[in-house]
Amino acid sequence: MLPVAQYAERVEGIDLSPALIDEARASPRLKATQFHHGDFLEYPLERRYDLITAAWFHNFVHSEQDQQGVLLKIAGALNEGGAVVFLFPSDGFTSEKTKDYVSRLAWRQAWYDSTHRCTRGVFSFRDSPWQVMTCWQPLYLFELYSKLFDLHFLDTKKVCVEGGFVDEHYLCPTFEVMYGLKRE
Repeated sequence: MLPVAQYAERVEGIDLSPALIDEARASPRLKATQFHHGDFLEYPLERRYDLITAAWFHNFVHSEQDQQGVLLKIAGALNEGGAVVFLFPSDGFTSEKTKDYVSRLAWRQAWYDSTHRCTRGVFSFRDSPWQVMTCWQPLYLFELYSKLFDLHFLDTKKVCVEGGFVDEHYLCPTFEVMYGLKRE
């Protein structure tokens, strides 16, 4: 939220985790941001926005029906010409190499179901209670959102190469960045 906040008139955030909201509110750099506790699908949006971002959100939406609901709610909440930026797990997130790497960071994950549209599993961070995660195929999310948005992917591999993040410990980027404008 920090890069957006310096250009925005108003920044709001919605999250299910009271602990993460408290942590964000404690940051002096986010003091002008308004935080709301709730489930995005159920939270009443009382205004329209120029930009809606979602970082590591789609993986907590576990059904295709709910993904469709998120799409419609986001599109309905955007002003004319509104934009979206989404960050979500990539195909590489569910790989054994990623699993081995993130285990050193006190992140544990186990994958138990895989379809052509998603991979489901559970995760725990720093011994937190296990939670379900659904890693949607990036092209499925692209197909879904392209019904209402002109979309693009940021080339995360190129960013890693240009940023000098490639060495003998190289890990394929574990996330995708999809962005675009709402169609008129």
